Amino acid sequence: MEPTASESQYLQEHIGDTKVPGIIIASVICGIMTCICVGLRFVARFLSGVGLGKDDYCIVMGLVLYLADIIILCISTKYGAGRHINVVTDARTLIILILCDENIYVFGILLIKFSILLLYHRIIPGKTFRNFLITTALLVTAWALAAFFTNTFTCYPVEAQWDRTIKGTCRNYGTISLGIGIANVIIDFILLGIPLPTLWKLQMSTRRKVLLFFALGAGSSACIASIVRLTYTQSGLSTYDESWDSVPVAILSGVEMCTAIIASCFATYRPLVERVLLRISSTSKRTTQENTDASDRGGWGKISVQRDIAIELGPNPMNSAPFTGPDIETAPLKDSNNFGPQSAIPLQHLYGSNPQLWQANVTIHGPRAP
Repeated sequence: MEPTASESQYLQEHIGDTKVPGIIIASVICGIMTCICVGLRFVARFLSGVGLGKDDYCIVMGLVLYLADIIILCISTKYGAGRHINVVTDARTLIILILCDENIYVFGILLIKFSILLLYHRIIPGKTFRNFLITTALLVTAWALAAFFTNTFTCYPVEAQWDRTIKGTCRNYGTISLGIGIANVIIDFILLGIPLPTLWKLQMSTRRKVLLFFALGAGSSACIASIVRLTYTQSGLSTYDESWDSVPVAILSGVEMCTAIIASCFATYRPLVERVLLRISSTSKRTTQENTDASDRGGWGKISVQRDIAIELGPNPMNSAPFTGPDIETAPLKDSNNFGPQSAIPLQHLYGSNPQLWQANVTIHGPRAP
């Protein structure tokens, strides 16, 4: 689509505009997040001891295609993606890169959806449910093939998409693309909703159900990304500035893949979450016990063992300080034979004339008793 005179003037006035930083930042952040989430998925599998399954292998292949998608998107910025069409100098290379990016997105989404279906098959038994998963898998495959052929053969011959000298026949890409986008959103909601009734009936603890439903709830973010992407796809179909207007669709395609990968990984994190919660609980109990022990000591100085000692000392001439050895520090508190409830402690007698009983705060220097 050729720009009008006013549109050409606008392009010239905004020749320095760029969306390249947004493309790079979104790609890097989403790429790092997905790699971390897939890594945590493998940690959870290791902790559970169940081993890797087909769903894990599918998500790894989906991750590889996703990384390829964002890498190609970043490379395309070198050829004009994220800039206005009047600064694009190599339209042929740019269109080829965009075409590759679109098809990688399709097959990446296909593998991610397969991973989710295989995960459902792994955790939910039943022949009826299995048949439903197979039907959904066939639907997803049909969607992917339709999207691939629509992207690739918009014009015939294919070269007519980037070579204006070739006379070709181009289809109404807008209507077909809208239908494929709507089908993608419908499939996302099917994937999100099909396991809910069965999962609720499964015999498992309430905590496990909450964790699993939370993971499935995270999948709604992928549905939202699909809907937002669909709106931008429709608005950018008829444009004279494709290298600029197609950027939101390209970024949202990556975000959709990213959120789908993360959501599919969340459902596998139960062993990891339970390990973390158990550690937090153990730490909390240990801290509470230590605080209780400190309270029982009534706040007496520094103590390295779990008991207090009262020492009955010999004569204390000239009211001198009590006995202090190299390994024991004592501080007299009172001259009394009346001990409080906390003083059920051993006594050591050092005989002499006129013995005096001292209740003492004792610090024994050495390793803490277990």
